[in-house]
Amino acid sequence: MCDALKRVLLVSACYSGHVHDFTICKDIFANLDFSAFQTYVDLGFLGIKKRVTGEAIFLPHKAAKKKPLTTAQKNENTAQARIRIVVEN
Repeated sequence: MCDALKRVLLVSACYSGHVHDFTICKDIFANLDFSAFQTYVDLGFLGIKKRVTGEAIFLPHKAAKKKPLTTAQKNENTAQARIRIVVEN
């Protein structure tokens, strides 16, 4: 985890390479209160809202085979990705 200024806030213990990030998240943050944070995640974390407490958890919109994203949803996903990419880089 890091903040918008790219300061590292948390480094987890090491996991083997085949463990998904959401599995690690469930291990570390199960039932934690994220109310004080704005949390941006990608679609690999679809069930995060069931695992942690907080109103400001931002997931991108997911397109379905027969229901593509609207322009507004695509723009929202792009805006969220611009914030999230700081952490991923």
